[in-house]
Amino acid sequence: MPKSNFYFEFFKYLDGFKDLAFIIDPDSREILFLNKSACNELHISLDDILDKHILISDVFAKDKHAKVFNKNNLHTHSFYNWVFWDKNSNTTYNVNDILIYIDSKYFILEIASIETKPDTLLEKYGIANDEEEVLNELSKYLIAQQNNFENNITKSLAVIAKAFRATRCVAFINVSLEKNSILKYEWCDENQKPSYLDSFFTDKLIRIYGDFASTKNHNIINVSELEAIFPEIKSRLERIGTKSIITSVLKINNQTVGILNIHNPDVNKVKQFAKLIDFICISVSSVIYNLKHFDFIEKQGIIDPFTQLFNQKAFSRDLKEIDFNAHQSCGIAFVDINDLSGINQEFDHDIGNKAIKTVALLLRNVQEEYKGLINVYCLGNGSFAAIVHNDLKSNFDLLVLKLNSMFKSTLGFSATIGSSYCAQCSSYQDVCDTIKLAQYELNIAKKKYYRENTNIIRYIKEDDAFLNTFCDLKSLQSLVDNNCFYLEIQPIISAKTQEIVYGEALIRFKYEDKVVPPSSFIPLIEDLNLSYVIDYFSFREVCRTIRNWIDSGKKIIPIASNFSRYTMERPDFIKKILDIIDSYQVPRKYLYIEVTESVQAHRYDSLIKTTLQLSKLGFKISLDDFGITNSNIFSLSEFSINTLKLDKRMIDLMIPNSKMKAIIKLFISIARDQNIHTVAEGVETKEQYELLLSLGCDLIQGYYFSKPLPISKLEELINK
Repeated sequence: MPKSNFYFEFFKYLDGFKDLAFIIDPDSREILFLNKSACNELHISLDDILDKHILISDVFAKDKHAKVFNKNNLHTHSFYNWVFWDKNSNTTYNVNDILIYIDSKYFILEIASIETKPDTLLEKYGIANDEEEVLNELSKYLIAQQNNFENNITKSLAVIAKAFRATRCVAFINVSLEKNSILKYEWCDENQKPSYLDSFFTDKLIRIYGDFASTKNHNIINVSELEAIFPEIKSRLERIGTKSIITSVLKINNQTVGILNIHNPDVNKVKQFAKLIDFICISVSSVIYNLKHFDFIEKQGIIDPFTQLFNQKAFSRDLKEIDFNAHQSCGIAFVDINDLSGINQEFDHDIGNKAIKTVALLLRNVQEEYKGLINVYCLGNGSFAAIVHNDLKSNFDLLVLKLNSMFKSTLGFSATIGSSYCAQCSSYQDVCDTIKLAQYELNIAKKKYYRENTNIIRYIKEDDAFLNTFCDLKSLQSLVDNNCFYLEIQPIISAKTQEIVYGEALIRFKYEDKVVPPSSFIPLIEDLNLSYVIDYFSFREVCRTIRNWIDSGKKIIPIASNFSRYTMERPDFIKKILDIIDSYQVPRKYLYIEVTESVQAHRYDSLIKTTLQLSKLGFKISLDDFGITNSNIFSLSEFSINTLKLDKRMIDLMIPNSKMKAIIKLFISIARDQNIHTVAEGVETKEQYELLLSLGCDLIQGYYFSKPLPISKLEELINK
């Protein structure tokens, strides 16, 4: 068992239960700890238990425990309940078992309540019915449901508030023990509105509560007493009807990890539940401690794992938490790395990743310099944002000038800034308007940058009318709705039989009766982080095409749809594609999912999870462009993929370069050993085809057999 100071506190918490509590090794079934109630009930000491290595089956029925353990009924998210009658003492026990996670190992927490003689224990240990009821209710949410902490912490706050007859209960929790990682959870009764308190005031809150916590674990603060020291806090609290607060600091090994606030508690309940407050804080802290082992902040989806900055979800959350009633000012600035796709293509993703990390570090430094006034966020794909609260426009303008100067220095790359300022935000619409203006300024600045840098392909050859068609989501969606995008499908051929095995859907765009090459419009869409719009459009068109083939009795081949990495990382990705499939009723065996962008190391975990889910749902998965920027063999062993697509640049080099030929042969061999098919992309000559056939490549894609075809032409080809 772990020996940290925290866990001794946790054991003290279990000692407060009137119920019998045990911690058990799930493998040996040996009792590792039991609380005071269990010791008294069993007439044995904890030292005796540890010395004699007593098994839990020696205490309760062997058959019952064998059933519990052997049938794998134990989970971390819910109790397994069973009843045991001890005929010797004529006592019935209601037993609850659950898995808990301590220092990288699972243990069983077992709580047994005595059903036939509760009054004896209540008299013996002096714990009130109400207090015990609160503890047991909290255990359902905090100990048993750690994998759903965000939902259950709110339920726990409701339990606490009702116990103290309070109007509101708020917790500020800093799970990662890092600055700017504080989460707020809140419950309020039906007569109250969510509070104006937010993480912006956390430093001040900790100062207030820390002063009280230095002498006591908790105290009641009269809000009127804050006038002299923190008038703005007092004002905010009074606006939400708070006259007094119980404050308590949450600690792990003497380090503050959060603050618990109980608003307007009943004074009599405070006296009654004085000991309970300590138990509450220990139980909440225990969950925080365990969640740290599971990288809780990242799992909650508000921290970008690569830059460790807040992400898009946090950006949206913080904008909605602005105090509109106070008419706060708000400045928004967007920072976007110029030509990140070009950097990745010309060099490699390591260089692009270094650029992203450099920008993140510089923005983090600015955040430290303007502490308390600015929060920064990573929005993905080389894009960042900053929110400046409650500051003068002149100061905001100076900050924007500083950012512009910073990213025009000799970094080896540059970034573009777009900003906007609202002096008084009285509604969320004001914030949305500010964001739109900042994005508009960003797009104007990016156009100017690319036109001034004639060595960069993007934007240079296009006129402003074309560029303006891709200004924002509304403009792009309008192009989709007006049928400006369409699909062509390129056949993928069996290397041995030269028969069509499946096809790949490729997006096309027509502007003013001209077909625009993908290299001209896809980077524009990527810059706006709107790849998901055309990804979902393409997938919908694929499903519609296959549905038409089914209904008309035509020959059917599977079709692969391209999805960018950023689309696949959207939280609604799986649901979205399932909704599209359901609307067309297309069997999943006809649908291949192709990851189009090279997989970077910091993205492995999320994509491994997504591809595994897709595979379980019956989809075939292809990993695109393998071999140049995406040559990590790790991806072959970890990702749930069916097909590996060898990058065209490798195919182009293999004839004159014997080393490249050897590398391709190795990749094909490794893939075959793992039952993964290989596709050679961009095959254009008979010599390339015959060499790939001799190397054992399964499938061929390229102009040697067929260029991308309109759907009608493909139908003619496959139905010959």
